[in-house]
Amino acid sequence: MADDFESGTRAAAFGGNTTVLPFCLQERDTACVRRADYHTKADGNCYTDISFHLIISDPTEQVLGQ
Repeated sequence: MADDFESGTRAAAFGGNTTVLPFCLQERDTACVRRADYHTKADGNCYTDISFHLIISDPTEQVLGQ
């Protein structure tokens, strides 16, 4: 993502968008998608509602069972 949550959601709000849905990527060689990292970056830095679209790069049973 070229913007951080503050600049990206501010630009979205000026464009009339009320929700931003950034991609949340599973890092290579990790057993899970670290959503908490994305929430930490977004917390207190957003001008719109946000949600996350998960990208699963290693769809093992352990990962899909989270």
